[in-house]
Amino acid sequence: MSKCPQSPVPSPQQIAQFLANTIQQARILGDKQAEAYGLLSLGNLYENNQQWTEAQNVTQQGLVLAQGSNASDISYRLEWQLGRLLWAQNNINGAIAAYDAAVETLKSLRNDLVAVNQDVQFNFRDSVEPVYRQSVELLLQSPVAKLDDKTLDKARQRIEALQLAELDNFFQEACLQGESVLIDQVVDQDNPSTAILYPIILPQQLQVIVKIPHQPLQHYSAKVTQSEVNQVLTELRKNLINPTTTNVIKTQSQQVYNWLLQPIEKQLAASGVKTLVFVLDGALRNIPMAVLYDGKQYLIEKYAIALSVGLQLLDPQPCKDNNLEP
Repeated sequence: MSKCPQSPVPSPQQIAQFLANTIQQARILGDKQAEAYGLLSLGNLYENNQQWTEAQNVTQQGLVLAQGSNASDISYRLEWQLGRLLWAQNNINGAIAAYDAAVETLKSLRNDLVAVNQDVQFNFRDSVEPVYRQSVELLLQSPVAKLDDKTLDKARQRIEALQLAELDNFFQEACLQGESVLIDQVVDQDNPSTAILYPIILPQQLQVIVKIPHQPLQHYSAKVTQSEVNQVLTELRKNLINPTTTNVIKTQSQQVYNWLLQPIEKQLAASGVKTLVFVLDGALRNIPMAVLYDGKQYLIEKYAIALSVGLQLLDPQPCKDNNLEP
């Protein structure tokens, strides 16, 4: 049985010509959204070929068209692409501004994150989550000395936005629309012996932002890739249900402890911290923090442990004391 001949793969030049023809046809038809999408695709082709100037020019042209036609679903992709291009050219301030714009556009699309209309579907993992994670990576890539409280707060707020987007994507609707209170306020005002840890898993490193009561935000990182983190966490999770792997569990859980807590453990002790609140990211949510091991003790032996699903809490109100009547 003979095999069907395979069509030759078009060259980048042929693809560029095809996209240019498509853009021209959309322009003749007056379809600004189609033209903007064509410019987005052409800019991505230039980006993949590292033709930064050409990519930036067509991306900016597409962004003007998308914004002018209220095509937010295309606008955020163009803003994201512009951020990547500026980042590649070491224009960090410009890249941060472009990523900020992309995140703001996504916020405006929050109620329609899964489907902007009947014809547009988002692949969350490929088209939404990277915007937030890359934005955080960009914010935190500066030397630690330059990361002020404002920048660290912006980074964790960005992760909060990602967490809300994940909930929206899972439940197919916007969640948690009520009034919220930042956890920091609850800690500083009512829980002075509580610290909050925000681990953030990025492609090339694990970042941790820490809030100790009445102190500015602090930050440290471990040079470990996302794939390495996920591998250790997956193995640890499997071993936790096997009673014969105690020593392996200690080794793996100590490795996670070193990533998350070892750099700050002396300061936690000096500050009189008794409770740790974790706002977990990614695969860290699959591991009980109580099992982390410092080489002598498990974390649960040293601290009370709590988890929060986000950086913000719905405004806590006491229950009304109503008399029950038969």
